[in-house]
Amino acid sequence: DAHALAGDASGARRALERIVALLPEPDLLTRRKLARALHDDGDFVKARRVFEVVQRRSALSPLERTLYARCLYETAAHAVGLRILEKVVDLADPPQAAVLELYARQGAKPAQRERLRRGFARLLAKTPNNPSVLEALVRFESEAGTPERALPAVERSVAFAREHGNPFGRVLLLQGRIEAAAGRIEKARAIALEVLDAEPRLEEALEFALRLYPEKQDASAAIAAMTKTTRSLELPPSRQALLGRLYYRSGNPTMARYSYEQALSGGIDLPILKNDLAFLLAQARQDLDRALLLARQASEALPDQAKVGDTLGYVLLGRQPNDKAAETFQHATESGTKAGQPRAEIHYHLGLALAKLDRNTEAEQQFVAALGLGEAFPDEDAARKELATLRGEI
Repeated sequence: DAHALAGDASGARRALERIVALLPEPDLLTRRKLARALHDDGDFVKARRVFEVVQRRSALSPLERTLYARCLYETAAHAVGLRILEKVVDLADPPQAAVLELYARQGAKPAQRERLRRGFARLLAKTPNNPSVLEALVRFESEAGTPERALPAVERSVAFAREHGNPFGRVLLLQGRIEAAAGRIEKARAIALEVLDAEPRLEEALEFALRLYPEKQDASAAIAAMTKTTRSLELPPSRQALLGRLYYRSGNPTMARYSYEQALSGGIDLPILKNDLAFLLAQARQDLDRALLLARQASEALPDQAKVGDTLGYVLLGRQPNDKAAETFQHATESGTKAGQPRAEIHYHLGLALAKLDRNTEAEQQFVAALGLGEAFPDEDAARKELATLRGEI
């Protein structure tokens, strides 16, 4: 039990397996605990077997049936797992895990939409301000093309949070996403700014706000609106964080750097801001020691984010080309591919690092990969030139 309470699934499993091995006939409670520990440790084959032993002697609880269904899915018994999940979700008081599992497995199937809507409604009737359920509901209805169906539940949660003085940024962001999905972009932008002002260290708010200004002209228009009545240097740190990213998108790295400095010195200590400032310093070949410090801090906080790894590699490359820079870019390309978001720019940077180490064949492969993604990126022409040079074409 101590292992389970500490979140140590492997430790709980080992302890329970030792107990079962010592007992001539383990009691039902021990078997139930073992099934849960095996499931939590990712051994779905053994967990399924133990659940089946338990249910031959006693009915499984709704949560146990949910976990058993997951084991069935993970061991290729999809149809049986689905039938069990459907029955559990149809209960008057379904476990949250069951509704979220059915959504994850079958959320895209129109035949399951009404069942899932009933399941979400029952969960929210019991815990109306549950952020995990609200987030899943918004994703589900957005994917179904009906985001506004989630709006009443989200608005109720926002109103409750405001009334009781609770943090409301995350749930208000959900409302912003619904407004954006419904095409009400100006309302979504207003919500994003409200969240930034209320909870300036909420990184999701900054990322969401930036997505609402996708093009250079959008960013320029946003800067003009934000600085229409207040000079940029007088804006609060929460707005400086967004302003820095908008300036960079609009092609003004000097003002972007200034805004990032203002945001960080004002206490908006977000790793992504440190990353962006580090990149701008490296790009300008200025204060590379500080750029390295910022890039490392960002990388420690966001070790699997491809963009952050790319920045660290870029700073290392600017200081002194070496194997470490190439290794860092390699990790960044792998992170991007793993996340399903390969980025041409990172392949290009890896190619540069390899070329500086005279690993020309590998460098050529990376330039080809960068150009082969079909993604427009700032150094696209430079990548073509580097590739032509390596091939002896110029």
